[in-house]
Amino acid sequence: MRKRICLISFSPVYRDGRVLRQIEYLIPHYDLTVVGYGAAPQYDVEWIPVDNQTKLDLVKSTLLLAAGRSIPALSEYRYWHHRPFAQAFAHMQARQWDAFYANEWSALPVAVRVAASNRAPVVYDAHEFSPLQFEHHVGWRTLYAPMIRYLLRQYAPHVSASITVCQAIAERYHQEFGLTPIVVRSAPKPVDVPDHAIDPACIQLVHHGNAQYNRRLEFMIEAVTHMDERYHLNFMLVDHEKGCLDRLKRLAQQIAPGRVTFVDPVHPMQIVSTLARYDVGLSLMYPISYNYRMALPNKFFEAINAGLAVVVGQSPMMIDIINQFECGVASPDFEPESVAATVNRLTVEDIQTMRAASRRAAQVLNADAELAKVVNLFRTLLPEGSD
Repeated sequence: MRKRICLISFSPVYRDGRVLRQIEYLIPHYDLTVVGYGAAPQYDVEWIPVDNQTKLDLVKSTLLLAAGRSIPALSEYRYWHHRPFAQAFAHMQARQWDAFYANEWSALPVAVRVAASNRAPVVYDAHEFSPLQFEHHVGWRTLYAPMIRYLLRQYAPHVSASITVCQAIAERYHQEFGLTPIVVRSAPKPVDVPDHAIDPACIQLVHHGNAQYNRRLEFMIEAVTHMDERYHLNFMLVDHEKGCLDRLKRLAQQIAPGRVTFVDPVHPMQIVSTLARYDVGLSLMYPISYNYRMALPNKFFEAINAGLAVVVGQSPMMIDIINQFECGVASPDFEPESVAATVNRLTVEDIQTMRAASRRAAQVLNADAELAKVVNLFRTLLPEGSD
């Protein structure tokens, strides 16, 4: 009889690339129940949807978080009375699973509590370093961060195994919370992407991801104004924050008319094949926080798997990889003029060489290699034939 895993992710799972890959690679081996927001993922899993918070929930939550700064136990109270977490626990507590997979800090207390009644192991995928996730927002830093630290101190000791996205964050989790995460990079499933000729008169740059104000995407539009005329920028952005995408479109029309194209976003599983039509990927994460500084985001590995030459900023984890595989270049900083100067120095031959290096790197930096670590982890925790 196949073992049963309950995967919890308080995110819109149907478009959460990292979680979708977890589901896809675990399905051949286990029966999965998935808990999350929004529409069901398009996989053969049992789906338990939960509601996101309402405006009233947000007000109540904020008041409890403020009180929790002086009374830490209120962090626990707030968690268990928060609508999505309470709903998930209510749906799950009378059920039986063989293991639990908690994505990010928000899923951890529910997973640990239900796992205790099941006498089952918990795998915790921390993704990034949760206590500093939105440290650039003073409200989040003063209210949410103390709660997250409190809950991690309470529940991390009950974790059977843990995962994160890069070695620097793994080391920080060990230092601060005693966890020993393995590194599972957010790399996509391998896709066969043929090479294509580069038009030296119109070299196609691309950046994809969420349209968010704090990502300072306008810097890339400003960079285009300092680039040679041979470069054209393409944005493939999800309209994540109200007004952000429209603002970027207006700026592009004002300062770089005809040099920036906005294309419709695609499903996570189609990103790599879509990116492959371009030449150079701009994987720039302006370092407004610790997690942004240490980022190894989906977009970086998707660009590599699409066979693009990759341009990064001073992001040490990304620089390590482009240096190892010789598949990109790093700007000395994130200022538009510096990014433009870095791109302007590239010849067509440089770009072709780095594109070939990315295709070689993709044979190693892909979900087949990374998610094998997760499958093997559950095989260790749930050996065949055990009850």
